[in-house]
Amino acid sequence: MAKFDLKFFMTRARVLAQYRAFLRASQRLRQRDESMALDVRERIYQGFRSQTEDDFAVRKLLADGARQLTLLESLCDDGRNLTDTAGESGDVDDSLPAAAGRPTWPWERVE
Repeated sequence: MAKFDLKFFMTRARVLAQYRAFLRASQRLRQRDESMALDVRERIYQGFRSQTEDDFAVRKLLADGARQLTLLESLCDDGRNLTDTAGESGDVDDSLPAAAGRPTWPWERVE
């Protein structure tokens, strides 16, 4: 039988908070691209379904999840900024990369 101590419940709260943050970020992504958001949401479900009781593995998964959440949130924010740059006339800002009409991935950014 598993030992349910304070550390267990604190870790569980962190995992659930991260899960909810991922779902909120995927909801923002859904407003831009439905198919990509569904794929991201499916990966979130699969990633959080795997259960482990190894404390080190859980901490590592939480750290990796934090990095991935930051990446997902930056992707959502980049999309919002790209759509907000069009003026009232619909003109696109020339300072944006050529791929401004599609989502940009962090590793494709040109500065």
